[in-house]
Amino acid sequence: TCKGNKGSGIAYFGSAGGTAKGNTCTGNENCGIYLAEQAKPTLESNTCVGNREAGIAYFDASGGTARNNECARNKVGIYVARTARPTLTGNNCYSNTEDNIRDLR
Repeated sequence: TCKGNKGSGIAYFGSAGGTAKGNTCTGNENCGIYLAEQAKPTLESNTCVGNREAGIAYFDASGGTARNNECARNKVGIYVARTARPTLTGNNCYSNTEDNIRDLR
């Protein structure tokens, strides 16, 4: 459980990979899960609720796979910047204040 952090609950930078599975990220001041640079992890069955910005956010050339995650009551459920290249599958995004999925690709 990643709760009430000044930044994001979980963050991937550089060329980080791996898997984040079954985590709860709630009430963080930035994002539940934040990806930047060339990070390409697998995000599976995570719950990102009530974060100030996005539940899951992809910036820069980040990517990987987001599968079966729940993103609710954030500003944006899943945010994908123009240069990011994630694969999004089976995510449940609802009740976010601006967008459930904001895909700028």
